[in-house]
Amino acid sequence: MTKTAIGRSAAGAVHRRSRATALLAASFAGCLLGAGLGAGAAHAAPLPGCGMAAVFDTEIHWGSSSNPWHGDADLHLLLDNRKTIIDGETVPAGTRLTWAGPDGNADITFGADGTFTGSARFPGEGGVGYRGTLAASTPVACDEPATYAAEIHWGSSSNPWHGDAETTIMVKNRRTIVDAESASAGTQLTWTGPNGNADITFGENGMFTGSARFPGEGGVGYRGSRKAVCDVAVFDTEIHWGSSSNPWHGDADLHLLLDNRKTIIDGETVPVGTRLTWAGPNGNADITFGENGMFTGSARFPGEGGVGYRGTLAASTPMICDDAAVFATEYRLSPLPWTADTDLTAMISNRRVIVDDRTIPADTTLAWTGPQGDANITFRADRDFAGTVEYPGTPIELRYRGTAR
Repeated sequence: MTKTAIGRSAAGAVHRRSRATALLAASFAGCLLGAGLGAGAAHAAPLPGCGMAAVFDTEIHWGSSSNPWHGDADLHLLLDNRKTIIDGETVPAGTRLTWAGPDGNADITFGADGTFTGSARFPGEGGVGYRGTLAASTPVACDEPATYAAEIHWGSSSNPWHGDAETTIMVKNRRTIVDAESASAGTQLTWTGPNGNADITFGENGMFTGSARFPGEGGVGYRGSRKAVCDVAVFDTEIHWGSSSNPWHGDADLHLLLDNRKTIIDGETVPVGTRLTWAGPNGNADITFGENGMFTGSARFPGEGGVGYRGTLAASTPMICDDAAVFATEYRLSPLPWTADTDLTAMISNRRVIVDDRTIPADTTLAWTGPQGDANITFRADRDFAGTVEYPGTPIELRYRGTAR
């Protein structure tokens, strides 16, 4: 199978903490996984991602009665919070969606067969009839929709705001109404239907404020702030075992992201000479990076013997940074006190997840050395870590610790 390149404008894998991922994982396995695996190998879990957009063929109504409908630009929709309002698999009949702002207006209602009818007004033009038919379901990478950390307002005035499920929004037709780069100040977006109601307005900084009503609950205040996107390096890998005539066998992709004051490894940065090791319940490895984003070394997977291990940088895929493991960190040079330092973001996954926002087995060790700094840390049962770090330009080994955010 040929790997699908995944960049800032290409489709990525999908994961949502707030809902089941089985369907999406199956949809995207081909996007993130490379050549066939060797005997006994298993695919890595797809990286966290940001949704399945519904793509509609659209028409607008204007002109003579003999030819009133005219083909128009595709409409891409993705709206997801506690429940999916609209995506590539879910378009509940009776859902009504409106938007209004500098990039256009619309008021549309969805029918039982994935169609919608309503009206629209495009910038610089008069109002038109507007209709569409669901034509495709397409994955979107995390740098395409707008993903928000959302809160709802209820209860006492001393603690009215409470964290809620992430909200993911993408609305595009001739112009982008809302996506990761665009949400013009003053744009209003409303939806009503079986999966919930909301009325929100976007501000200067891309945040939104408004109100919402979730199924089976009363109305609440609703607000959200944009979540950051990180690039992950995806490597095609091989393991070395068996006869000398065919020693290398394709294995699961390796996903890597390590970033503190400087990026150790991400989708754009793989400094030559960087060495990375990990060891714990989910596997061991010792690899060194060479020119052209290649690495060589060794690995041991759970329940198996040691193997040679090599890989080639194949893609850069975006993910919401919080879906990696993010640690608030501190350093210390005794006897000085602990001093807050830059967050550490970590994601390591091949056949099994070594480190991400949910999986950090106790006693897992992680170490790196290279042009962008050195560190040696051990994770504890409470998802904290302790160890040492040395930064470029400051050749003093510091004590280093972190707490999962």
